[in-house]
Amino acid sequence: MKKVVFSNKKIMKIIYYGLLSMLLLFIILNEYLGNMDEIWNYSFAKHLSNGLFPYRDFNVISTPFSIFINSLFLKINSSLITYRILYAIYYIAIIFLLDKIFDTLKIKTFLKFIIISLFVFILVKVCYLDYNFMQLLLILLLIYCHLKNKDYQNSKLNIIIALISGITIINKQSTGLIIAPIHIIIVMLNKFYFKKDISIKFLLRQIIITLLPLILFIIYLIITKSLYDFYDQAILGLTTFNNKYISKVFLFFTIIIYILMIIGMYLNKNKLELWIILLYCIASLSFIIPIFDNVHSSFCVALSFIFLTYIINNKINKINDSYTYILLPILLILLIYNIGSYITSPKIETGIYKYIKTRKEHQMIINNVDNFILSMPKDYDIYILDPSASVFHLPLGIYHKYFDLFMKGNLGIKGQKEILNIINEDNKIFLINEINENWQSPTKIVDYVKEKYSSCGNIDFLTVYCHKK
Repeated sequence: MKKVVFSNKKIMKIIYYGLLSMLLLFIILNEYLGNMDEIWNYSFAKHLSNGLFPYRDFNVISTPFSIFINSLFLKINSSLITYRILYAIYYIAIIFLLDKIFDTLKIKTFLKFIIISLFVFILVKVCYLDYNFMQLLLILLLIYCHLKNKDYQNSKLNIIIALISGITIINKQSTGLIIAPIHIIIVMLNKFYFKKDISIKFLLRQIIITLLPLILFIIYLIITKSLYDFYDQAILGLTTFNNKYISKVFLFFTIIIYILMIIGMYLNKNKLELWIILLYCIASLSFIIPIFDNVHSSFCVALSFIFLTYIINNKINKINDSYTYILLPILLILLIYNIGSYITSPKIETGIYKYIKTRKEHQMIINNVDNFILSMPKDYDIYILDPSASVFHLPLGIYHKYFDLFMKGNLGIKGQKEILNIINEDNKIFLINEINENWQSPTKIVDYVKEKYSSCGNIDFLTVYCHKK
């Protein structure tokens, strides 16, 4: 039996990445209940794990690959804590892929550890587990496969690259349609710029394999009778977005970073590996459409680190790997602090939010609203006209197709008509947040309810609207 020997460098890597992974887990666990992006994406996966179909049964505006993958884990346990642990597992996968990419690019150990840490820390404080996070993972996997197969001699990697490119479309259509063709552009770049012998037959095969996931997805929509609902929510619905928010800080950094990348590319235009990274970084700019906020733009900034690290690495003659030992006590101190913070903080003790940190006043609001819903006669339907509706519905096992994600851009054309029909029916009660300042709030629908119904009480921050007598 062959003896496995670990070098000091390998032991250092295991310890460093182990501490970093544990730290990321407890940073995620230390988030208080209330991030609606997390709740919405958790609810999608939970609905799917419960046997509901996206588009037909619940409202989704993106293609559902990440929802399918996440729902598999919720089959084991459907609580939010499982979803957060899954989020930490995604980070472990990202750390693994970044390590492989940097090893392929021959990045020095200390620089590699620093950049991987910056990469994940930028994301963990502003992002959450959703289709964008899955898209990032797919892009990293594509970059790694391209770097390992620059001459297209590995037929298995050729198929994997094409399939993953196709999967980006069924993960999020608006970004996937820009990311998927990149591998074809790289093939063309190899053929016409680097003068490599690549046949048209190979190019056509790659295109056909790329389209396979999309064809299977369309068949799935037809079988589940969801095709029109998908068209309404995920295509027509996107045209109703009206983004008024732009993160000026991230806009500035994004512009500066991408200018530096273009200059770096000009000075190193004969390096295929840089072309591969640059093209996927440019494609990642699609993440900010139609919403240019800190969350969406952070993916573009983080990905650019790979390109800039390669440039910096080639300008530095030597970095002493022993500097890495300085990072270990820093990670350990941060880990101990976050473990202590999580253990000593108040947490929800029962239900799907069990073990999730919460503030007492927030838990009281959830209990009050849910108790009100349960106290109503069974022939009454209660609708919450607020983006936070899912927080209250999930513990009760309730879902309302168009009200659980009550925002402009998420209703589609059909959804707006169906909501108006519901409002005009009898035995309906609506809970409205009178001071809702969310720029995506469908104010016209809220105003219509206020006109047709009368205020008949309050539950915490929500006003109760009943039929006019």
